[in-house]
Amino acid sequence: MIKIINKILNMLIGLVAISFGLLAKKKIKWFGIPILILSIAIGGYFIYRGYGDAPVTFGEGTSAADEPTRTISTSNYGFCRTMTATAGYTNGIGTTTTGLFPLISTSTISTLSATSSGGRVEKLNDENNIPLDVVFVDDPTCYSPSTTTAIPHYFEKYASTTGEFVAHIGTSDISSTTDKVITMYYGNSSATDNLNSPGQTYATSSPLNIVSYWDLSVPGTATTTVPDFTDSTYNNNHASTSNMNNADLVTTQIDGGLELDGSNDLLRVNDDNTFDVGTGELTFMIWFNTTATSGSSAGRDDIIAKGDPQVSGWSAGMQSNTLRMTFGSRILSTATTYNDGVWHFAVGQRKGTTGFMYVDNIFKSSGAFSGSIDTPTELIFGRHGTKVESFFPGKIDGVRVYSTAISFADIQTIFNMERDSTTFWAFGSEETAPSGASVVPDYNRKLFTN
Repeated sequence: MIKIINKILNMLIGLVAISFGLLAKKKIKWFGIPILILSIAIGGYFIYRGYGDAPVTFGEGTSAADEPTRTISTSNYGFCRTMTATAGYTNGIGTTTTGLFPLISTSTISTLSATSSGGRVEKLNDENNIPLDVVFVDDPTCYSPSTTTAIPHYFEKYASTTGEFVAHIGTSDISSTTDKVITMYYGNSSATDNLNSPGQTYATSSPLNIVSYWDLSVPGTATTTVPDFTDSTYNNNHASTSNMNNADLVTTQIDGGLELDGSNDLLRVNDDNTFDVGTGELTFMIWFNTTATSGSSAGRDDIIAKGDPQVSGWSAGMQSNTLRMTFGSRILSTATTYNDGVWHFAVGQRKGTTGFMYVDNIFKSSGAFSGSIDTPTELIFGRHGTKVESFFPGKIDGVRVYSTAISFADIQTIFNMERDSTTFWAFGSEETAPSGASVVPDYNRKLFTN
């Protein structure tokens, strides 16, 4: 409802602005022409916002101050099950940290469908793509303790008819040697708050120093006419598409992502000082999939670029069917070809004065570059960073940027959970609320909707 009201208000503001310009032209003749032009520009912008909509957020605002309290009574939820993230470098958690480390879980559980489809989920948002009465808790045992705190999370995807979901869970205190067990509660008809919060899940205050994360998801993040994508962090470095529409939204590695045509499709992210690391450290990563034959020089296919590749900034792209990365003037390359129609995980990193390139978590190349990699240009997905050339034909998903050289164990954990969630996670049997428990409202706060 809030989303609809915002669209109507934007369109009304646009119409009023244009009407003012027409009135000025009528009253003051030729001198009103500049006013009319300005009014049309302003009015057109607001009408576009009303019709096409701005990038969609989850309504949690732009800082943690806007978030609801997460204290819950577990007995208010009719059902619970444990979720176990497997420890182990090969297929599970490869890192050890007490700090925030968001994990992604992908699965289909029939009882997580809506009650209208025979499941247990009782409260949905207006679009039916966010289950409001599903929460996650950093406790290993169902219904213990009775009062606890729900950890940050958000649903990249939720199918109310089947129980299929992709959830990002802001857990902490994980280990490469001990399985991580959390609990998921659901089935609460009195749940009122939407506790989905990308901003808290990917908090920029975490030890990982994440700058931005674009999940490029299909549900909940595409407008009706143009697929624009939100940054899941509070840095709000949102991505806007050019020459694309909903037909370019496709199923990809994690969930939904984008298919770029190699002709004029691209995404733009405005330059922001959160991308500035100077001569410091940086990590970026992206999933890509292509079958195209790439050339060299301007004939290459740039997947992601900040600045002018091989001159400034940093980038990754396909050249002669192999992957190459740049940090300033330093070029990193590999002889392995990757235009095989298979999903690949590319990671670029500048640690100290050395750049590193990994593909599918295998070291491929390194080279020294000690200069600044800052550049006052947009971050581009799918094209050269500053020129109208080197368009990438293929699919992309799960783009991340960090303002530090995160550890290889951190990268391994991200790779494992995004490559194969079914191996990474195990779900316990469904448990019911203790005998005598009743579902009653445990708070009365404002409603957050998508």
